[in-house]
Amino acid sequence: MISIEEVSKHNTAKSCWVILYGKVYDVTHFLDTHPGGSNAILALAGKDATDEYDPIHPGLLEKYLAPEWCLGEVSDGHPLSVKKKEEPKRQQATPDVSSLLNLDEFEALAKQTLSSKAWAYYSSATDDCITKAHNNLAYRSILLRPRIFIDCSECDLSTTVLGHKLGLPIYVSPAAKARLAHPAGEAGIAAACASLGAMQIISHNASMTTQSIVAGAKPDQIFGWQLYCLKDVQQSASPRSTAFPESSSSA
Repeated sequence: MISIEEVSKHNTAKSCWVILYGKVYDVTHFLDTHPGGSNAILALAGKDATDEYDPIHPGLLEKYLAPEWCLGEVSDGHPLSVKKKEEPKRQQATPDVSSLLNLDEFEALAKQTLSSKAWAYYSSATDDCITKAHNNLAYRSILLRPRIFIDCSECDLSTTVLGHKLGLPIYVSPAAKARLAHPAGEAGIAAACASLGAMQIISHNASMTTQSIVAGAKPDQIFGWQLYCLKDVQQSASPRSTAFPESSSSA
């Protein structure tokens, strides 16, 4: 058993301990290989990081943290908490999304309902927003020409991607840490895609394991995988995305 006082002393890059789910981990050797950078961990050094870790990496302790890094359990009844800034009040009642007419309205609603942390992450667009600005210009350049007196009562939106048939010519791009926005996370996105026959691209930094994301997939549901070339090439060569169940397909 390890006391909170002892944990709090290990709060530097030379000796970095964190508390996760009531257990103490020495993550000093993980700082240089953490996909999110060392600063994200150092900000929680010597503290209970469970609340910060759980929405982003639930179920991934075995993948990222070696068993020998677990030093034992916290002896105190109340782990050392991470001091958080007071969250601004968010809109409680979410309107029917079918009433939203465009992406600008979706964005405005997201800003009202997401936590400040989630909004900052999703809206940052890799900080400089250059690609985001170009994408917005590209989408705004697409104009529609109404075809008068043409029967559009029966429309077939299906298409194929890499030989896989999809119900929509639209797919969900990879967006990491979906549980910051909703507890259902990437599994919730998978369920939505299943109802429409759409393809979901799973982020390499998803907040859930790939197995849990595709667990409820339909037999013909199509998934893709976002692949990063990491410093540890072996992690890129054999990512956790390879464990697709037989009930689904990967594009």
